[in-house]
Amino acid sequence: LGKLESIVSRGVSSNSALILGGGGGGGGRNNDGGDRSVVNRSHLEDRISCARSLNSIDELKQWLHEYVALLSSEMNVEGIRALSLDLLEMDAFGEEGYKAGDGAALVKDVVISNLAGSRRLQALAADLNSFL
Repeated sequence: LGKLESIVSRGVSSNSALILGGGGGGGGRNNDGGDRSVVNRSHLEDRISCARSLNSIDELKQWLHEYVALLSSEMNVEGIRALSLDLLEMDAFGEEGYKAGDGAALVKDVVISNLAGSRRLQALAADLNSFL
């Protein structure tokens, strides 16, 4: 939150500049990569939560693709595992608005398919696939 607060206090010209780490505002200063990562992650987590609460499986898939791509680029294995377990809990606890198997399908169609493109994350993809 401290990084996010420092970005906001520097100012940006628009929300898209804040989310995408673009220029504008901030007295000509550019955000560093760490700031962009924190803002991107927070934005994606918010969009995923909204899609889940609205029971919008199509939007959920879209934002999960983006989120997994971000976690993959950071080589955040623990984050990917936690996300996968969270999605599988949709099935285990019967999350309202979703049918049985939606969580496993999201792990397979979104998480594992994104990981398959990364040579360094293929072992994690294989672990998740064997778990399903």
